Amino acid sequence: MKININNKTILIPVLISLYILLIAGIKLMPHPDNFTPILGLAIFGGAMFIRKKIFLYITILSLFISDFIFNNYIHPEYFANRSNIIIVADYMIWVYLSIFIIIIAASYILKKFSYLKLFFTAIGGALIFFLITNFGSWMSSPELYSRDFSGLINSYVAGIPFFRSTLISNIIFSFIVFGIYDITIKYVLKLKSEFSFDE
Repeated sequence: MKININNKTILIPVLISLYILLIAGIKLMPHPDNFTPILGLAIFGGAMFIRKKIFLYITILSLFISDFIFNNYIHPEYFANRSNIIIVADYMIWVYLSIFIIIIAASYILKKFSYLKLFFTAIGGALIFFLITNFGSWMSSPELYSRDFSGLINSYVAGIPFFRSTLISNIIFSFIVFGIYDITIKYVLKLKSEFSFDE
């Protein structure tokens, strides 16, 4: 497939943006608890942030759109005590904090990309998500956890079964997200550009 050099600067960012939106949309499909591509997308957004800063905003916007649909139309029963449209749910503060940290960390770690680095970034991303979101659960759920160190430990213990799903899904989806993108850029579009992960 030949791409005019003048159109390439427009086409590739548009395709990448659509790809990011598609990945975020997968969250709306039925899935086991915490088995989503969201953290893989955050890592991908970090890697793309190095190449074009706009992909940071596109990644966050795509996640926000998927959360908005998920909270209001897929599982509104989670917010039965609220009658209005859910713009920002309480849990999102901690989730987005962890995602932002993962994006920034990935932008440094994957500056020179390799799949080995991606593997360890996926593990680290799952750990960051686990530590921050369970801390948030402890902070926002006094009815579940006591306001002391014991309560904090209990919140982390309660999150361990979900961590396994987060870890496995993050490794799998990170490799899928980067692999599909890498193959598309190199072998389908046959491009070597600023958007390639080649060092």
